[in-house]
Amino acid sequence: MVPTILQNIANCQNPTTDYSNGFNLFQLPDHRDGIIAASYKDKAYLINGNVYATGLSVESYKVEDLNNKNEDFDYSGLNKLKQQESHLLQH
Repeated sequence: MVPTILQNIANCQNPTTDYSNGFNLFQLPDHRDGIIAASYKDKAYLINGNVYATGLSVESYKVEDLNNKNEDFDYSGLNKLKQQESHLLQH
């Protein structure tokens, strides 16, 4: 939502990558690497219907069934999202 608000309401001219790893809701891409969601203590990465939850340990499960554990970790997808996150935190 941040890119949408800053670009469409605040008329921000900076590239989205200066302040977000998300997209303007009116200009969504055809493909996304995934979604990063965070709280004050945990973080989760959503990639192709799988959730990779971090905290004290890393758990992975299907979005539609929390009891359906995902045994096939998408390390490539996780690394892409972590690189995007790292880039954002460096600014």
